Amino acid sequence: AGGVAKLAGGTLSLSHAILSGNTGTFFAGGLYLDGVAGVVLTGNTIVDNAGSSSGGGIYAANSTGTLAGNLI
Repeated sequence: AGGVAKLAGGTLSLSHAILSGNTGTFFAGGLYLDGVAGVVLTGNTIVDNAGSSSGGGIYAANSTGTLAGNLI
C-alpha cells in the first residue's frame, strides 16, 4: 500500500511535490493515509499512479484534512 508513502496516524503536510508513475500493491500508487488527522496537501501534482485494488493517486480512510490547488 502506498507506492510513495503509507501513513497510519499522525499528521501530514505536503506542498509543491510531484508524485507520478508509482504503483501500490493493493491501495494507492501515491499516498495511503489511514487515521491521519490534519492532512494538508497544497499545490501538488499527483498523476499517473495506480493502486491494484483502489486509490490510484490517494487512498484515505478515517482521515481528515484540506486539499487546495492540487492536480490529481
